[in-house]
Formats: sequence, structure tokens, C-alpha cells
Amino acid sequence: MSKKRNILHITTVSSIGGAEKLILELARLQKNFFKWSSVYVVIVGPKGLLNDELSQNNIENESFDIESLFGVPKAILKLLYYIHIKKIKLLHSHLFLGGVFGGIAKLLFPGTKLIHTRHYSDVYTNYRKNDFRRFIDKYFVNKISNHLVAISEDVKRTLLIEKASEKKIKIIYNGVIKQETSLLEYEEENLKTSLNNEILSFKNAHPTGLVFYNIGAFREEKGHLNILKLLKELSYTDLKFLCIFIGDGAYRPQIDRYCQDNNLTEHIRFLGFQKHPYAFIKHCDIFLHLPELEGFGLVVCEAMREEKIVMASNLGGIVEIIKDGENGFLVDP
Repeated sequence: MSKKRNILHITTVSSIGGAEKLILELARLQKNFFKWSSVYVVIVGPKGLLNDELSQNNIENESFDIESLFGVPKAILKLLYYIHIKKIKLLHSHLFLGGVFGGIAKLLFPGTKLIHTRHYSDVYTNYRKNDFRRFIDKYFVNKISNHLVAISEDVKRTLLIEKASEKKIKIIYNGVIKQETSLLEYEEENLKTSLNNEILSFKNAHPTGLVFYNIGAFREEKGHLNILKLLKELSYTDLKFLCIFIGDGAYRPQIDRYCQDNNLTEHIRFLGFQKHPYAFIKHCDIFLHLPELEGFGLVVCEAMREEKIVMASNLGGIVEIIKDGENGFLVDP
């Protein structure tokens, strides 16, 4: 093709969760296989882990470092300039602020196509009622987008409640990436780490003890405090247990404070962000995922791939993956 149709992904945060893993994988595949385009990623918030991962895959990216409303006008101007300079023809927006910025760009560059991937569903009902966000999604982002991607049936239902055109909506579930040989070798090497040795020592000392784990970005809605409250209750019993948290994010200080205030530090191990997190859970028993909202739940699928017992919140897209008592357990967060 003579004319390049360059692609720009616009998203909200740079800590890596399911949405960011999806963006990284899409950008990587588009770069390698779409020879008729160049691929770029813009992050509305401050620079972080997603930028590092994108750069390691030679994908051009930029962060606008918005930390307050005062930074929004400057960021919008930077985005418009970026679209003009890079000759962007396809915008793919993710999450709330990504959708807003994508919609503004679409208004001012009507010749571009806008695909908006909706990653959340019950944010307005069960967890954090926000009429302003619902208004913006319903009357701006949903209407101006050429196409809407829902990551689960539950997300599609929310879009329809917001009166989005059903013709625009396509359901595309987040995929679980097959592990490559190099990754398997990496896992074998990491079975020798001090953490795995500690887990094995724990199990030898406490044959009936349990090792829980959680993987995910530290954000309030991801429900890490729900897990800690469960662990606090378990600490009053005779059960011996450890819980491994893999991930990082802005909510980490609150998590640390809760652990210290409730004498949980001896039961908890924080590994921070790990590029290959499944290298560290070989000897773990149960995956805990108790968010307050979840559009799909990629980590649930990945835990099932690893043949782990799953206990997860009874909400959002999770109920499309887990059948309570059959392939996992659902609980109210």
C-alpha cells in the first residue's frame, strides 16, 4: 500500500494491568505484522512501567504526565500536535481518560477512525457511582467512537444500558498468551530463587499450610484490601499461611500501612512488578482475586492456565469465566 495508515493507542496509566498488557501486545503485533503502518502509544498519566516495556519492544511512546486538571489543556495540545506530526489515521483509545482524549482528537481530526476499547462495566453501580463519568461515556465517548470493543458480555451490557449503538459493539475477550520456550527456561531458573526456597521451607514445616498469591496492579478498585481483610481473619485461626503479591502501583502505600497496622507483615511477601510473574508461583496453592470491579479478569484465565485453585469476586466479566464450585469459587468482595 502506498499510503501508511499509522496507529496511535491512547491510554490512561502506565502501571501494568490487564488493559496495559493488551495494549503492549497489540502494539507489538501491529509493529511486527502491519507493514503498512507505524504504531505509537501515548499515556495520559505519568511515565512508568508500560513506557519501559514499550521502549524495550522498540515502540515509540510518550507520557503527558497529567497529575491535575491544570495539565489537561497542555496535554490536549500535545496530543493534537502528535497526531498531526505522526500522520495518525487510526486512534485506539483505552480506559476513561484515554477515551476522552481520543474523542477530543476525533472531533478535531474527523478523518481519523476511532476505536474505543471499554475495559470496565460496573464502575458506576456496585463500587464507585460517578454520574459525571457516566455522562461523558454515554454522551461523548460512546457516540463519537466509530467502533466500541467490549472485553466481556458484562461490558457490552453496560454499553447498551448507556444507549450505545449495538451495531458499533464487538466483544473481544482479552487473550492469554502462550508461554514461549525462553519463558519456560526463565521459570525453571527462577524456581531456584530465595522466594521459592522460602515457600518450600514453609510447606515442609507446615504440611497443611496454604500459600496464596495475587497478581495485579496496585489500584484501589483491584481489591487488595479485600484480600488483606480475609488474611486478617485467617490470622485469628490456627491455619498457617503465606500470601505472595506480585505487582506495583499508586495504591501500594495504603497496602503497606494496612499490613503494618494489622500485624500481617510476617504472612506477606511483596515482589513488586515482575515481567514474568508466573516464574514465582510454581509452589503456590490458591489464586486470590477480589476486586470491586472487573471488566474481564485476564489474571483469572492465566491462573487457570497454571492449574491453580481460583477464588474471585462474583461480579463483572469474572462470572463469564468462573462457574462457582465447578472451576473455581465466587465470593462477594
